[in-house]
Amino acid sequence: MNHLHRVMNERDQLQAQIARLDQALIDLQHYLGSSKFHQEDWVSAREMWRRIQEIRCYRWEVTA
Repeated sequence: MNHLHRVMNERDQLQAQIARLDQALIDLQHYLGSSKFHQEDWVSAREMWRRIQEIRCYRWEVTA
């Protein structure tokens, strides 16, 4: 029974991490779809780098 609880706990943790990744991607899409990018012809490289790194960090949590 302990094994079953451990596996269920791991599954729940992975599902929560996947939900965070999904939300990070949604946030990035909103950022890219904002009026800022329809009015300006530049993208903040620093902001894009930060958001992508955040998503990659979540990915490493999932695979660790």
